[in-house]
Amino acid sequence: MTPEERALGRDQVRTVLIARCEEAGLTRPAKRSAEEHRQALAKLADRIAYMAPDTLATLADVLIRNAQVKRGVALWPSEAVVLHLAKGLQEPPVEEPDIVGSWFASRQGPQILAGGYEVELLYFLRRRGVPPQAADLARLRAEAAENRREMERIGRACMDGTATEADRASLEGYMASRDYARAIIERGKAKRKAQANEGAG
Repeated sequence: MTPEERALGRDQVRTVLIARCEEAGLTRPAKRSAEEHRQALAKLADRIAYMAPDTLATLADVLIRNAQVKRGVALWPSEAVVLHLAKGLQEPPVEEPDIVGSWFASRQGPQILAGGYEVELLYFLRRRGVPPQAADLARLRAEAAENRREMERIGRACMDGTATEADRASLEGYMASRDYARAIIERGKAKRKAQANEGAG
């Protein structure tokens, strides 16, 4: 998720889930101070910021219906319980390492695109989580050249009807990764252009 998407998601958790549960009477456990409870809910909002509003509403209903009641007071469940229920309703996305977004959106992005190894670098950063060294870049360029030849072969096979299901899946996955990497590069370029225009103004 981008920082903007996560911020929007946190707001949705607060309004759709937390506020609704509090209006229904869910109260902090007695052993937890007001500040600890506030921090726990803030952490929860961040953890489930990926959830869609309608799914958050369903989760709120589940929490309200199944709240533990002590001495006539409905209590907030533990974070572990909420996360378990949330995952059952909507699987969390695979989180990208921060370096993926920062590296592709940086001034390196256009150079990566010109070099034609954006997919291979994407896989490298996901796997290693560290910037590539010179030897890594040489290997990635060689892999990119080999992969391009393979994707061209599959493309021809798709056109003449001889491609296998595995071939088509491989091509689709490669193209999806390429489009994803290029989209980050374009966002980085657009952001730098906007910043330059602001500076000029």
